[in-house]
Amino acid sequence: MKDFPVKYAFAMLRGAIAGIAVTAILFWLAVSFPLPNIPALYAQTAGDMMAQIITLRAQISLLQEELAVLSSEASKSAPLFARNLGAGERGEDVRELQIFLNSSSETRLATYGPGSPGSETPYFGRLTASAVERFQELFAPEILAPSGLSLGTGYVGPSTRAKLNALYAERADSTEAVRADPASLESGLAGALTEEEVTFMRYSLPVSDGLLVTFPSAYFGPVGMEVALYGAGFSSVGNDIHFGSSYVLRGVRTSDPSILSFVVPRDFPLGYYEIWVTNENGKSNDGAFFVITDPSTSAPEIVRISPVAVSVGKQVTLYGSGFTRVGNMVRTSYAIIENVPSPDGKTLVFEVTPPFLADLPEAARGQVQLELWVYIVNANGVSGTGRFMVAY
Repeated sequence: MKDFPVKYAFAMLRGAIAGIAVTAILFWLAVSFPLPNIPALYAQTAGDMMAQIITLRAQISLLQEELAVLSSEASKSAPLFARNLGAGERGEDVRELQIFLNSSSETRLATYGPGSPGSETPYFGRLTASAVERFQELFAPEILAPSGLSLGTGYVGPSTRAKLNALYAERADSTEAVRADPASLESGLAGALTEEEVTFMRYSLPVSDGLLVTFPSAYFGPVGMEVALYGAGFSSVGNDIHFGSSYVLRGVRTSDPSILSFVVPRDFPLGYYEIWVTNENGKSNDGAFFVITDPSTSAPEIVRISPVAVSVGKQVTLYGSGFTRVGNMVRTSYAIIENVPSPDGKTLVFEVTPPFLADLPEAARGQVQLELWVYIVNANGVSGTGRFMVAY
């Protein structure tokens, strides 16, 4: 096993995950929209797909075990940061760099949005460079002084890599201990949306008239806050940003057709708003949102989920804080559940009903188990993401 390269294990794991994703989607389509007058073919196809799903799950489990061993062995001999990194670079080592920098409040890239803890990206941009500068100045005697510098450069060269790898090695043992602790995994649910979830939201939105809003740089904040909308088709002039049907920020300019920045107007009331854009290219898609919040209130937080594994049709309870008595929106992997009450402000209860599991054939019962994510949106803002398992 030691001779089996880690990169091949990653490739096999990606292939297996891709296979199960495609198979699951085809299976859902097959059971949701069966072709008429060919019930025998439908039943055979559904059964075959379920068998493939189960087989691929087993393959993924084995590959994950092998990958964990291989990664552990490789990390002992190879430095994590093996190349110089600068503005415009892309790669998983950039993501790891952001994760490492986010582990300290002194070098954190951002509090929310892309680059924030849990939402690290593989792109080395301005936020990453700024965080690297602060890191370099924290360890100036070792990183900057040998080159006669006193201010950080934002470029990850040999001396910066050496310090990063040394610190990473020191933290490795304690990090593994935390990751292996089930209690910490169950309680540490709150956090920013992951890159996978942001990517899901970004690419699942439909294009309308060539104008697209994928997601904002932040989902909540006070008036006066600067926010960027990411997407496509923004005009250099004449972009109108709609906050629901009653409020419009008109004539916003941009030099980048994929980014539209604005400041939340001070005369807009607090609350939840659907966000869309209109310009010479038409009207953008629906789906993006922003919550204008009171800076004196705390955002909702999910502290614990019970049970952490549930059957289809059963209830899940979210424990935490910052829930409102009415108007809580529970956003899950499969649906948006609106107006969920929380009489005590500390608990939310909802029923787990993913349609793609409820429609599976009886033969699949007891064979399917998936991880779902959930977060809360209300007048206080947006919570971090919690996760739980659902079984059929």
